Amino acid sequence: MIDALSDNAIRASSCSDCYLCGTQGKILYRGLSDRLFGSPGEWNLKTCSNPECRLVWLDPMPLKEDIGKAYKTYFTHGKNKSNSQDKDLKEAILANLGKIYRAMLRATPLYYERKKRSLMYLDKLTPGRLLDVGCGNGDQLVQARALGWKVEGQEIDPKAAEYARNVHGLTVHLGTLEELAFPDATFDAIIVSHVIEHVHDPIGLLKECYRILKPNGSLFVFTPNIESFGHRYFKSYWYALDPPRHLYLFSMSSLRICAKRAGYGSINIWTALPYKPGIFLASQDIQVKGMHEIGEPKRPSLLRFIQASGLQFWELFLRFWIPKVGEELVLRAIK
Repeated sequence: MIDALSDNAIRASSCSDCYLCGTQGKILYRGLSDRLFGSPGEWNLKTCSNPECRLVWLDPMPLKEDIGKAYKTYFTHGKNKSNSQDKDLKEAILANLGKIYRAMLRATPLYYERKKRSLMYLDKLTPGRLLDVGCGNGDQLVQARALGWKVEGQEIDPKAAEYARNVHGLTVHLGTLEELAFPDATFDAIIVSHVIEHVHDPIGLLKECYRILKPNGSLFVFTPNIESFGHRYFKSYWYALDPPRHLYLFSMSSLRICAKRAGYGSINIWTALPYKPGIFLASQDIQVKGMHEIGEPKRPSLLRFIQASGLQFWELFLRFWIPKVGEELVLRAIK
């Protein structure tokens, strides 16, 4: 059933059963709003009760025709510029604390892990032709280009594509991946970074990537982890829930199901940790203020910074014992 809404609202339809296994969903959170960009509507999240699946999804789910309304002020349109501010004593303390914090990170496995993540795990592969699906403002492609890859991007947001072309000088194809209809076996590697949770048909997306990958080509998918420590700690205030843009939120098992059904034979999934405490700070904002402003220029309070940093290090410790608790899922699948 489609909601009857005003022109400015986002129409949605009922989605009671699991996209992957057909199991009837049960309510996880009810009445969530857009805490990042202020798009209209209230949204429920449902979870699959099948323990071998554990997919989470929006119910009601925005219609394809209306989902663009949730991206009018999305951050991929360009860099958010922070306002310059006079530094007082607190600013100086936080700046110095940040230096100490970064020095501490260098002594942990997190520093080396995030370095690999920033390169999207491409540094150990022989450079070839690379496609970034949903490339946004092109920052990731710039790093891949520096590694020797011949890079191209796909994007449906014309403002983000224009930014990537004009600022970074990148080749960006405007349109959906299906509409672009690349020839079979075109790319040596494909990156799908924080895109799969935004699409109505995740398996269809992975199938199209499979078609345009060369034999033995690598697909890398990055997406929030619904079983992360951050979600367990903040629950409905977790930043990465991001209703109504995140239509699906995956566990390791549900993401593996998607990759298998798309045809991939070699599938490896692990979790990654946040290099900065930003996701915890943003979740704190939502918990306290009901929203988080992207690109907010104000520094957090000293207490909040210490709390968020502590949560980050606690997650690092926990993952030694429970590998699935990292904030981000990483999938590498080979055709």
